[in-house]
Amino acid sequence: MQEVKICDQNGALPGERDGLETSLLNGRVDTTRSTVAELSQDHPEFASACAELSEALYDRFTDQSFSRDLYESLDWARKALEATPPDDPLLPNRKSDIATTLESIGRLDSDPLILKESITLNEEAVAALRALNDPTRRADYRVFCYNLAVALSGRFQSEGQEADLRRSLDLIQQVIDDYASSHDEADPDTLHQQGTNYYMLFDLTGNTNDLEKSLELLELALSVAPFEEYRRRRIQAAIARSLHQLYVATGDSAHLTLCIDRMRIALSMTIPDSTLFGDYQSWLGAFLFERYRHTQEMTVLQEAILLERACLSSTPQNHPLMAFRLANLGRSLYLQYKAGEDYVIASESIDLQKQAIGLAASNENMLSWWKHRLSETYLLRFRRVQDDGDLQEALRYSSEASESISSENPVYTSIQLERAQVLEQTCKDDETVELVLERFRLGLQCSSSLPEIRMECALDLAKFAVKKQRFLDALDGYRTALALMPEVLWFGLNMSDPSIAANAAACSLFIGNAELAIELLEQGRSHLWSQAVYLTTDVSDLDKEHPGIATDFRLVSSRLRATWASSSDVSQHRGSVANTESSQNPGHHLYAEWRSIVDKIRTLPGFNRFLRPTLFSRLQEAAREGAIVILNGSPLRADALILTANQPVCVVPLERVEFPHLECIAQEANRGLMRGRPPLRGVNPEGEQGSSDAVETTHWIWDHIVACIIEPPRFSDLFFISYTPTIMSLLRARESATKNHGPTRVLAIGQTTSTFQGFSVLKETSTELKVIARHIPSQSLRTLEEDQATVEQVTKEMPSYHFVHFACHAHQDEEPLESCLHMRDGPLKIGDLIRMQLHQAEFAFLSCCETATGTREMPDEALHLAAALQFAGFQSVISTLWSIDDWMAPRVANAVYRGLFSGVEGPDASRGGIALGMAIRQLKNKFEGISNRLIPYVHIGV
Repeated sequence: MQEVKICDQNGALPGERDGLETSLLNGRVDTTRSTVAELSQDHPEFASACAELSEALYDRFTDQSFSRDLYESLDWARKALEATPPDDPLLPNRKSDIATTLESIGRLDSDPLILKESITLNEEAVAALRALNDPTRRADYRVFCYNLAVALSGRFQSEGQEADLRRSLDLIQQVIDDYASSHDEADPDTLHQQGTNYYMLFDLTGNTNDLEKSLELLELALSVAPFEEYRRRRIQAAIARSLHQLYVATGDSAHLTLCIDRMRIALSMTIPDSTLFGDYQSWLGAFLFERYRHTQEMTVLQEAILLERACLSSTPQNHPLMAFRLANLGRSLYLQYKAGEDYVIASESIDLQKQAIGLAASNENMLSWWKHRLSETYLLRFRRVQDDGDLQEALRYSSEASESISSENPVYTSIQLERAQVLEQTCKDDETVELVLERFRLGLQCSSSLPEIRMECALDLAKFAVKKQRFLDALDGYRTALALMPEVLWFGLNMSDPSIAANAAACSLFIGNAELAIELLEQGRSHLWSQAVYLTTDVSDLDKEHPGIATDFRLVSSRLRATWASSSDVSQHRGSVANTESSQNPGHHLYAEWRSIVDKIRTLPGFNRFLRPTLFSRLQEAAREGAIVILNGSPLRADALILTANQPVCVVPLERVEFPHLECIAQEANRGLMRGRPPLRGVNPEGEQGSSDAVETTHWIWDHIVACIIEPPRFSDLFFISYTPTIMSLLRARESATKNHGPTRVLAIGQTTSTFQGFSVLKETSTELKVIARHIPSQSLRTLEEDQATVEQVTKEMPSYHFVHFACHAHQDEEPLESCLHMRDGPLKIGDLIRMQLHQAEFAFLSCCETATGTREMPDEALHLAAALQFAGFQSVISTLWSIDDWMAPRVANAVYRGLFSGVEGPDASRGGIALGMAIRQLKNKFEGISNRLIPYVHIGV
């Protein structure tokens, strides 16, 4: 929660007009004062001279900040009005001058009566000018409407009457429309004010469309504003503020990055003597504070603290924002203490926060939030110092915060979560346990809180319940977290615990529900792919009964799928700050729209299960053609769950598996990424590939996991292993596996070089294409090699073939959607593959490095090339876990295609896993000491 500026009107604030020479302003005031002194009150020019003196004094006030100039300006404006005859056409101008000056005084003094008088005079000025019906006064009419709108907006800020804001919006829109109808360029101040109005409307309604409208208007204002620093910097600051609110509303850190950039610009354009300098320092410090929460970069926090200290040191004690600035510095110091151990910093943080609370006695919302933050500080110091006095203070402030905050407030979850954490420190009996759980549950009831905060609350509930052996309560927490995961991922937030599904399944096993454990594992694994599949859902049944909503679903799904496929920044799903120049990232808005449509569909008769997590009865169908073994490793327990078509789930505890060791094994499985770039496919037959660790890993997995599963009578001695990212992906592959009626068409792509630096020439690629050609009828084979193997040509031809073979370089990128196959002219990325509609696709062989590696940060998401091909339509994919041997690659391919094409009925994609298994056995028997070179090959799918 950030401080709110009180004076946000677009009238120039004191000290802004740095470009006006002080001496010129003083000379203008002296000259007009002399002119007035020489005129009698009945002189025909007296009224105009008074008005000119009033204007000169007002301009000097805006430049030099002397309030006496403002009040004297009002006096001369009133004299000008008194000297103006009732039938004078300038009478509306005189009233408008007084109203404008009153509006500035009203903002400075926070006096609602003065603002009311300003509004009344502005209304009289508008009415008087309208009565004149003079088309030549069009410009004056725009100014008067604008001034009235500014005054109404100011009163809305002080009194909160929605009618004032709505009326201000209407007036400014009339002015904007008038500019458009006369083909005049819109005034930047007018556009700025309307942008500010929409910003305040968002505060009122919470509708992010209002924020986007605010940004649109402010950007337009900036584009037409002259290069006067005082005007442009105010617009930049307003843009920064709207971007920050958009970040708060959506959690999209790209908005925060842009917000900081804009506020830096505004601050750089402001001289230290300006009254705005402290405001901009305060805002920039608050924004950097938010960035630190995402990046944990101490330099960012230190810069925020420096800015907040400088701002606070120049803030007068009676400044209306003093409490906010004390609270913000106190909060930043809390984070510095949290990152270090300095007791002095903790004490200063507490002192500043207490001062802020003392100054904000009448602001209930801010008091609740600040008491919550103060309680957090006391709680942290208690955990480190074990001073019971700190715990008592934490209990007091968290109690006051949690009892006074509305359940509709977006910070409700954070406050209840912290209250639970404080109570946890006193947890000694079942009664206190229930109190802690109740606070967690209250926090989860607030739907307006950010999904990231609700996720944290759900996970803290689960972890607390696990510690107390309350596995049913823990399961509720984990299930809530799983339900929130789509929002967390689509909104670009940090998925703080990658083992949510594993822990949920473990809790299900503790309460004896293995079927639920399988459902939860399915729900929580490969979540991004599952969401992408949802976007291609067939809605033909919905079409028959509700064609309108079916069309809406298709359109939004198509747009959302395109957005996801074209994004190359999956780092947002790991919580890092995206570097983008666009403030309009549509992904989270489209997802919110898509979810709204899905929710509507679920209310329709017969569609209540639409796109809900898959039930066990449906998942069990995947085991009809063979048992499915699901491995689950959690800090709580490790198990193998054996799913068969007609028997209860067989749970095999993996008692010899310890979770820390299992984590090391999982990291070792991704060592292709850990060993550095590039992975080399170019080893001679006598050389080793440096993967002896892989042999050790394989032996460990066999001894501790596989041996527990394949003991008779569970499996026969002869078996082949295939993998699948999720059970549903296997089911979809099987259900789409219709044998083509014509000859199997095969596309073979070979590329020996790479456009990426550091990749060697592949010497065996040509050999590989030749050996697989021996097994494929020539009329069914199409080869793209070297110059022909371009991104465009490959993507153009792939949809026409059933089997596709790649023999080239590839790599798994740290940004998963940047992972690619290396074509002649550049990368063929995951994003390119998932945009394809491959209706004839059956089998793919990726004879390349790292095509099934995935990411260390999100191991359950299967974000790799093999999964992308499966998503695009391939039922069966042979791929590699890490780097492969260039010498071995054609030999593996030769054996696989011999197995695929040797059948009487022709090639069968569903035999891909068997063909790979047989090939590996044959090669092991033929060549000694090559096991480690064959380990990377895996089969995924049917």
